[in-house]
Amino acid sequence: MRADVPERTKRTPPQPRWTIPDLLDLEFALARRGARKDPAFFRELVEPWLDPEEIARPGRRTMSLALWEWLGRERAATGTGTGSWPGRAYSVALTVAGAGASVLAFSVGVGTVLGLLNAYDGRTFHVLLLLAVTIGVQWALLLTWLIGFVTVGWWREHAFVSGAQRLISAGIERMVRGSLGEEGARWWRDAVRTRRLFGLPALQVSQVAGVAFSVGSLAALSGCVLLLSVRFGWETTTAEGFPRLVAGTVRALASPWSWFRPDWVPDEAVIEGTRIEWRDGKPVMPPVELSVRWYPFLLTCLVVWGILPRIGLAVVAVWMRDVALARYSFKERAHREWWRELTGLEVQTVIAGPADEAYALLLGGMEEPAELRRVCLQQLRRNVERRAVLGIGSLEEDDRLLDEAAHWLARHKEGRLILVVESWALVPKEFQMFHAQLRAKVGDKLPLDVLLLGLPDASGQLKSPTEGEISIWEKFVAELGDPLLDLQPFQAALAH
Repeated sequence: MRADVPERTKRTPPQPRWTIPDLLDLEFALARRGARKDPAFFRELVEPWLDPEEIARPGRRTMSLALWEWLGRERAATGTGTGSWPGRAYSVALTVAGAGASVLAFSVGVGTVLGLLNAYDGRTFHVLLLLAVTIGVQWALLLTWLIGFVTVGWWREHAFVSGAQRLISAGIERMVRGSLGEEGARWWRDAVRTRRLFGLPALQVSQVAGVAFSVGSLAALSGCVLLLSVRFGWETTTAEGFPRLVAGTVRALASPWSWFRPDWVPDEAVIEGTRIEWRDGKPVMPPVELSVRWYPFLLTCLVVWGILPRIGLAVVAVWMRDVALARYSFKERAHREWWRELTGLEVQTVIAGPADEAYALLLGGMEEPAELRRVCLQQLRRNVERRAVLGIGSLEEDDRLLDEAAHWLARHKEGRLILVVESWALVPKEFQMFHAQLRAKVGDKLPLDVLLLGLPDASGQLKSPTEGEISIWEKFVAELGDPLLDLQPFQAALAH
């Protein structure tokens, strides 16, 4: 333990602005870093702005800043060409996919409207079909998406992934793999976890393509109205009551603008007067003076119910992406392992000063090590005031001990909870159940330290866990999805 820590050179921390390509590059760099050590990086670029108390337990901001520094160093060392990093390849692929999807959707919108013009005499649009294929189909898909989003289970998790978005994501993946080398392509194929975040831009691209479809429909319909003499009408076999249904639908669709432009809303006389009837096997087209009352309504519908909702959803997609970036924990297994390797024994430089109170829970009925208090002071800067052993009595007794710990922590706002576990004794299902029970009692805002002890030697002296045991625990802790749970492998070098 060193109390005479020299004055550190102050340095302003970086101000990272993480993007999805940056995170892709980060995950790729962490996956290929191997066992390289770089103690100078910590001393020169991280330690000057780091709060010493966070060396043993880094917060999200600290991890974000440190990883940003490290990623910049890695990029500078290897270059940022498309073939070197997946982030740049992903950005290029996303741009190409977005442009391609938009051009295709615009062309489909134009072709759909022009195809409906040829339904009768090449001059008359079927109003109901026009609304159905340009607006109705889109809203049916959006309502299906909404229903899926508010339900639970698998469907909710994947509710925003439509067929179009799957195609866009598949196209992006194919382009990224094609532009990377063998190492990068293999990593992209295997990095399933990262797609939870990196698949979100496909949602944004699909909404932009939806805007392009409506813009294409609007452009084609406007061109027909301006450059051709076209008519608008509708027909039905069920003449009884159906005109009233059409009138009600028209009023509902026109409600956003009918209060200031009532002349853009076909009334019941126009609706009835533009109904197409068949005589002697031939359609009788509606009169032009009534027919022209439809096109302001139709053009406005394409803007209000076609373009604007898609723009809104594109904004929501951007918001979802930003929220996902803001909530990126930087506490996944690779991040934790990187930080542990980065700091190493630097934890011994921050022991000076008072330690905070802690409540220690020893799991699995383990006997309390004689060195526990000293280990917690040196490695975690926590002074163990209370302790309890779980797993030696009944379930009711364990539950009572957890309640005591929760009450103690409620009274000591600065107190912390330390879970002392044996590295070789992990039973995932049991620990998951214990973790859920513990969080139910202490809440999800309390940081938890898991002190991982290795198998003691013949004399009973504590040992560090093996790298294999740490790796198993790191993977398990990452799967728990608790950003406030930190794994603290015991460092034997600090116990002397």
